[in-house]
Amino acid sequence: MNLTAGIIFFNDKPEIFEKTLKALKKHNIPIVAIDGKFKEFPGEVAHSTNGCIELAKQYADCYISAPKWGWETQAQKRTMYFKVLPVNSYVFHVDADEELVLFKNIPKLIEDHYIVFIRHGGTDSPSIRVHKVNYDTQYLYSHYRLYRLRLHDPRYPDSGVVTKAHSIINTVKTRIPGIILLHRTHERSDERKELKNIYYKTRNEMLNSGEWPKEETCTQCGRIFRASTCPWCKI
Repeated sequence: MNLTAGIIFFNDKPEIFEKTLKALKKHNIPIVAIDGKFKEFPGEVAHSTNGCIELAKQYADCYISAPKWGWETQAQKRTMYFKVLPVNSYVFHVDADEELVLFKNIPKLIEDHYIVFIRHGGTDSPSIRVHKVNYDTQYLYSHYRLYRLRLHDPRYPDSGVVTKAHSIINTVKTRIPGIILLHRTHERSDERKELKNIYYKTRNEMLNSGEWPKEETCTQCGRIFRASTCPWCKI
């Protein structure tokens, strides 16, 4: 099966992170693990310092380190899946605090996107987590808004969107009942939760004030980014 798990992490709780990695390897699922904080996330260092990098190198098939000063945005970091994996393969997005508890009867993957189930508080909720890797697939605006760029017009934020927040876009209907992820957010440390809350508060304040970098389109590769230069082409 041409399916690779994609995980982004930064100083997550090592015990939870290792459970995430071990559960995937138990089912022989290749892993791409991407480290590093986002530019506005609190902290002086851009890379994990609590042992998560060592775990990623131990279990992941591909480990990607953050740029020297961290990722510009959460969306830029997550879009790396679509840069490093082969076109027409599939990426299975897994959070660093999620454990794969069911993986069976997986059909042949032919659609562009698939819905799996996230178990939280005893309830299984649908979430679009499996995506075919295409040259024009990219996260924009936030880490949970995935777009097909050829269908996206910046004047209309929802044009070309595949996923947004926890909503299931009407065009994605195929579910894989044999995949369930157990969400363990409640097990994260209070300090980690507080840092994340500070990041979201800072990001929202900057967005509302107009300080957050505007979306730009690279004239060379066509990707959209929030930075002074294209992070892919460096221009």
